[in-house]
Amino acid sequence: MLSKLAILTIALFIATAAVGAVGIAFYYSYRSTLLTLIQQRPIGSLMPRVSFLEYKIYDASTGGTYFAALRTYYNHTAIIELSNSTGHIIGYVEFGYNSTNITWIYLDIDGLKQNASGSNISSYITPLLTSAVISYNPFTGATSLSGFPGLGPLLGLSYFSNYYNINWRELLNGQQSATDASVGYVFTPVSFNGKNYRGVDVTIAPQTSFLGTSGAYSVSASLINLNGVPVATQMVVSTGGANYISMTLINITTT
Repeated sequence: MLSKLAILTIALFIATAAVGAVGIAFYYSYRSTLLTLIQQRPIGSLMPRVSFLEYKIYDASTGGTYFAALRTYYNHTAIIELSNSTGHIIGYVEFGYNSTNITWIYLDIDGLKQNASGSNISSYITPLLTSAVISYNPFTGATSLSGFPGLGPLLGLSYFSNYYNINWRELLNGQQSATDASVGYVFTPVSFNGKNYRGVDVTIAPQTSFLGTSGAYSVSASLINLNGVPVATQMVVSTGGANYISMTLINITTT
């Protein structure tokens, strides 16, 4: 017959094991959200999963607020309309894509019309993927940042992860990942449209050697996984001080 001390010891062991199991389950349930970044699904398989997406853009340099609304179509094309704070449409970006890449871009914003394809498409890829346009003055060392009707909530964090050579799998496994930025992440519930999701807050800051160059992006974002689609409910892209843009997810429809 077991003594009271033995029974108490066994009970404490079982309780500790149960708490440990819950902790492990908690960790892995949140970890899966960040793992969606590692998968880096090609644009050709990601875009058909999102039929509609709307988010707000705040441009700190001008104090302006804008709204971007993405709609995708079955022929591998999509359009993003840009509206001002009164709801007036001031322009749009339309683009086509194949299984892995964006193949053409047409934009019409505030009277500026541009058709980009082939060799002249590269300068528009970063704004389209991040919803941010960064300009660098080599004479003054100053950078300027403005918003763009792009895919920032969907692909911005993945783009910046590649830009700074961040290996999320190594970081999640506790390994010291060689990267061009300081990286932080915290698993936390993220609220979106009145519901809490398992999420992760991510911060990415450039190393000192990058400051003062066109590569000086700082990024913070709250990421959730909606039906296998990684999306940022909040994202801030900054080049320092009050020079930043913020994006807030309003609505998304996944298939």
